[in-house]
Amino acid sequence: IPVMIENYRSGLLWDLFMKNEDVLNGLQKLGFSSPYLKTEED
Repeated sequence: IPVMIENYRSGLLWDLFMKNEDVLNGLQKLGFSSPYLKTEED
């Protein structure tokens, strides 16, 4: 629960998660879209 509270407070864990190249590549391959996901057109 402390991890969830910290992520809610600061977004630290989400930011670290979304900086991981493997995570970003996987989300793009699955068809997810988000401002965090850069496309080749950007």
